[in-house]
Amino acid sequence: YVDDFGFLPPLQNHATNKIEVIIVDSVPSTYCNGSAWDNFIKVYNGCFGSEENMRQVIGHELFHRVQLNYDSNWNPDWTDIAWFYEGTARASEDMVFDMVDNWAGALGVSFSFNREVNEYLAATNSDLTHVNNRYEAALWWKYFSEQFGSETDEPERGIDAFLELWDNADTSNDIAAVNAAMSGLSAGMSFNEAFRKFTVANYTKDLSGLPDGTYNYIDEEQTGNPATYGPIAPTSGGTISGASPSTDWTNRTVNRYSARYYQADVGSNCPVVSASFHKDSGADVFYHVVTQNGTAFGTHREGSGADWTQAFLNDGITKITAVIGGQAN
Repeated sequence: YVDDFGFLPPLQNHATNKIEVIIVDSVPSTYCNGSAWDNFIKVYNGCFGSEENMRQVIGHELFHRVQLNYDSNWNPDWTDIAWFYEGTARASEDMVFDMVDNWAGALGVSFSFNREVNEYLAATNSDLTHVNNRYEAALWWKYFSEQFGSETDEPERGIDAFLELWDNADTSNDIAAVNAAMSGLSAGMSFNEAFRKFTVANYTKDLSGLPDGTYNYIDEEQTGNPATYGPIAPTSGGTISGASPSTDWTNRTVNRYSARYYQADVGSNCPVVSASFHKDSGADVFYHVVTQNGTAFGTHREGSGADWTQAFLNDGITKITAVIGGQAN
């Protein structure tokens, strides 16, 4: 972290000026976990069943010690900043060791970056920044690092964005630190705007012919990646056609920093396809509409407001997907 990436050194034991590592016997013998919040790193020896597992856990806890050298006063605000600490630590596991980045067994262990990705994509109407999503937030941090970092080598692609983030965590916390980091990484960008891009990319990543890299994840397509991300399964409205010209979902709620996905197949006898949104409450709800022809990307539109409608000539549209998302309010 220090020599290769430029982070501050991990916070050390002040008495010995070393990082103390305590290995604990696992019960049962396969139990694997770790911690780094006390003045040492603790690891259960059940993590030593494979080299990948060992590097994953030690690397995760070591990154916590790096974080603590930027901001050691984590405890009072833990419920607000846990997604910040644990999410970046989980995402960093995928950015330090090649063997962990390409770990074929990543979905077969109790926790891993790829498992958190799939758990998040299976339940996207859940506040990304909530303490309960502190590990699942790793997918957001992957998007953040790929979109706003400049490092392109593997496996550390985008880790320089984390360096900027933690440099700002020295004086800011939570979303304020993200916004401060983004001001240095991408002029005019904010967490809210990036979150909106993130919500559409989580669906469009599985389509071909994307307009640009903001709609995709490089890591998912990397040779050796152990598993696809998700995919998201939008709520289906069946097929809209001349005989059944509409489908609708009413009285749906979206949570803070969350998103919901709805989809309909489109019959060839529909000359025009439209999507309409109505907001009953909420200051900063946003909407996306994505069309596609088979698995090929068609069009993307983004909007907001109390009422918003988009219409498309059917030039081969086979599916239309609507996304509603919430931000701070």
